[in-house]
Amino acid sequence: MAFILNPINKCYSRSFSSLNEIKEEFKFQKILDKYITLDSVFQAIERAKRIVEHNRDQEKISEEYKKIQFYHDNLDTTVHDVVQLIFEVCGVK
Repeated sequence: MAFILNPINKCYSRSFSSLNEIKEEFKFQKILDKYITLDSVFQAIERAKRIVEHNRDQEKISEEYKKIQFYHDNLDTTVHDVVQLIFEVCGVK
């Protein structure tokens, strides 16, 4: 997962030296408080749906790791499905 360190640093204007550093609750909470809004979560869900469609349209072969299906060259998981379900159950639209 080290390949995501640079994009995280770039996106959130940080200079984390390792993923373990990102995982420190205080630092992670600062990022969430500054950048993550409900609207941005909705946008992320829509982007995830487009990635799923793209992968299916391209007939890419999915892989599985610890019961999670994904595409190696264009990461796609079902996390967005779970988040969307939580929103639906809670009445968030």
